[in-house]
Amino acid sequence: MGNAKNTIKPIPSEGWRDRNRQCGHEGTAPRFPSSFIRQSADKSAKPLAADREIRHSAVSSTPPDFPLATIAEALTAAIHYQRSRQFASALALTRQILSIIPDHSEALYLSALSIRDGGDPVGGYRRLRLSLAARPDFPEAWVHLAATFRSGGQPATALAAYDRALRLTPESIEAGNGMANLLVAMGRSGEALTLWRRLAASHPERADIANAVGNALQGLGKWASADAAYRRALAAEPAYAAAWANRGAALRSLERAPPASESSPAEHGALDLALLCQRLALRVVPFFAAAHDGLGQSWLRLGRTGDALPHHR
Repeated sequence: MGNAKNTIKPIPSEGWRDRNRQCGHEGTAPRFPSSFIRQSADKSAKPLAADREIRHSAVSSTPPDFPLATIAEALTAAIHYQRSRQFASALALTRQILSIIPDHSEALYLSALSIRDGGDPVGGYRRLRLSLAARPDFPEAWVHLAATFRSGGQPATALAAYDRALRLTPESIEAGNGMANLLVAMGRSGEALTLWRRLAASHPERADIANAVGNALQGLGKWASADAAYRRALAAEPAYAAAWANRGAALRSLERAPPASESSPAEHGALDLALLCQRLALRVVPFFAAAHDGLGQSWLRLGRTGDALPHHR
């Protein structure tokens, strides 16, 4: 890669993904869309000056597995550190990027997440503001700013930030989910349902969004429509334990027999189908508390206290 001064040591073969699985953090880190680095291509492609190289921080025992010859590669390494919860290492790299390009919005954003997740929410908030000052049309930064406002007890301000993110990326699941959940917390379930339905139309493959639609419908007492939404979620992801448990709860509230068919005879009422759904949820996740509770409640509704008791212990 040219000048040897711009290289760092290789990473061990286990990699950050394996560490995420071992620590139980897989999927919990913020998403970085494929356009994340490309959006500032002119800045990110800038080669490092001989006297301003990116060096690996000594705080991590697992340096990246590629040389850092450009800002983009340094940012990629920092993203890997952030996802593997090595916040000090991610912050060290982003600080070096910012020493070269002080208004690099992606580096400011990533450093904000590292500062926040490293235990300094106020510092993370300030850095998010700097990121948005450098790039006002940065949807991911607006989403995290909204979450910061919500956790700080400012729901109206958080709602405005989520709205800004959705205006920039109308099909964003992260922004839409965040805003819909906030609307529910504010007692505006009808608006949340409208938003989740819009997301479901844009992302029919996302079982979690269909499940959210079902939950919103249940909250509004629309049991049959909720059941239909859960069935869509399960069609997309058959081993979705939460959707099975939620469908069981909706059927238990529905209290009517499903249409007759060979696989669902008329004598099998809604409670029988609810029992089946809860059992299927427990087959996927045996210690799923909500499914145990739902199964126990269904047995109680059928007058079978003895069968219900093991699920309420």
